[in-house]
Amino acid sequence: MRLLQTIALTSSLLFLLAGCSGHYHPLALDKKVKLVAELIDHAPECQAFKDRLADPSIDDDGVDAVFAEATKAHCIQKHV
Repeated sequence: MRLLQTIALTSSLLFLLAGCSGHYHPLALDKKVKLVAELIDHAPECQAFKDRLADPSIDDDGVDAVFAEATKAHCIQKHV
């Protein structure tokens, strides 16, 4: 009985690790900036978000923050 439990637990862990260790290829920063900029609405009140993305010192977390704030401000185009 103990052997079956060990085999079941080991199999479960292997399946879990196999599912979590997929090939994750994050976007390069320049591509991420471009994609987020394309999602931002062309309305004048949304231009500030595009301006923030144009800052050369922006990093990956900064792009995520701009996207989150633009979403909250309803500046993300839904039809893109």
